[in-house]
Amino acid sequence: MLDLALSIVSFGCVIYTGVAIPILTPAIYELTTTFERPLGDIAQLTGMMMVVIGFFGLIIAMLSRTFGKRPVFLLSSFFGFIGTIVCQCATSYEILLAGRLVQGLAAPAFESLVVSMTGELYFVHQRGSRVTAMQFSGYCTGFLSPIIAGVIYDNLGWKYLFHLLLPCVTLQGIMTFFFVPETVYHRSEIYETDTATTDHYKELSKAKEKTVIVQETLSSEDSLTPAAKTFWQRTAIYNGRFNSTNPFLLIVAPFLTLANPATIWAALTQGFSTAWLMTTSFVISQIWAAPPNNLSASAVGNLSIGGLIGGLLGSAFLAFGSDPIAVFCARKNKGIYEPEFRIFPVILAAIAGALGLFLMGHMTEDGKGPYVFSACYGIYGVSLILGSGIANAYMVDAHRNESTEMVMFSMLFKNILGFQASYWVNNYLAKVGPAKYFDMQGGVLMAVYALSIPMYVLGKKNRSWWARYGGLEKFGIHQH
Repeated sequence: MLDLALSIVSFGCVIYTGVAIPILTPAIYELTTTFERPLGDIAQLTGMMMVVIGFFGLIIAMLSRTFGKRPVFLLSSFFGFIGTIVCQCATSYEILLAGRLVQGLAAPAFESLVVSMTGELYFVHQRGSRVTAMQFSGYCTGFLSPIIAGVIYDNLGWKYLFHLLLPCVTLQGIMTFFFVPETVYHRSEIYETDTATTDHYKELSKAKEKTVIVQETLSSEDSLTPAAKTFWQRTAIYNGRFNSTNPFLLIVAPFLTLANPATIWAALTQGFSTAWLMTTSFVISQIWAAPPNNLSASAVGNLSIGGLIGGLLGSAFLAFGSDPIAVFCARKNKGIYEPEFRIFPVILAAIAGALGLFLMGHMTEDGKGPYVFSACYGIYGVSLILGSGIANAYMVDAHRNESTEMVMFSMLFKNILGFQASYWVNNYLAKVGPAKYFDMQGGVLMAVYALSIPMYVLGKKNRSWWARYGGLEKFGIHQH
């Protein structure tokens, strides 16, 4: 049941972040003719959507803290359904933009809450592979979507992109209603062994002994465990209020987590690795669909095949290597697990990012052709998946109680970064050429990845400081 619920939410991540956001990527150049708009305006169909995703995420964080995750997922599915209908019925640029903005209201819940949901449903040693599955669902399908979208556009037109998306959106909403129960719950601090600031071994031992004694005195009809909810009870939309904190404080909570250096590191690591993918989607059509290359929309979409393969390789590494690496390091650390062990794969992320971006620009400028570009795109795809996965895994392990707010801020930073880039990347590429453009991206990414060194060295001290002297409760934001 747990894996089913996570799979359905991940399916939502596929639809609203992996498919809906980049769905127009291969057709950007052609849509300038369809709507008689400049390239920058067409890029805004995705850029403005990203802004909505970023800022509405603040509302999503507040609502999920207050009313739980289930009603937020259902509301998001509803927005996605309405937005897709508006897009497929659009007859002008303005109506299509409005539909994209409504679609943007659906994305933040599935992109961010799935991370904290993983922390609520699984033990520490089970989370790495699940976080990887979420990364795969969101980002790898972001490479797959343009491949399919390009073929659909060439053969059926841009409206069919949304005609064919609507059944998937509808199915995901129905599955969410029936099979994704509320996952938020509260229990005594002594059982929160991965977030408590002090050990509670004595209290846990006494609680266990007391439970055994009481159970021995109960009749077979009695039980200390509350009766499980029936299937129809689990489909309730409203399950009560989970937090009494002022909603305004919950909205600003993601910004308050900036007092924790881990939030800044995670936002930069995930933000730049992901935002550079978005900006590449803005310029890929400019490079290959315009003269002298003159590739069709489907051919431009096929350039993402390399990114898809790279994303699969990165996901496979995290799925089969993240948890074993953490377990191995814990054994070498005298059996003590530290969340900083999740940061080690950033070494591979930096190598792949440098090779992918630097080679992508210089090979393209030297006229090596689309196949070489796609291969370099694949190498960068490995870096994207590793960078984002490392940041998410560390946040949920090191700061599970604040992981929702930390992920929300990372998402806001990433989307604002991508949005503002949509205003200048096309002009900058035209001015300096592919080599200098991708050198800029690669240099910034390497500088960001270098911040992982002090994060690994000082991460434990930072966690201790945040738990004992910081934390959202110091700002009046409580877990209950």
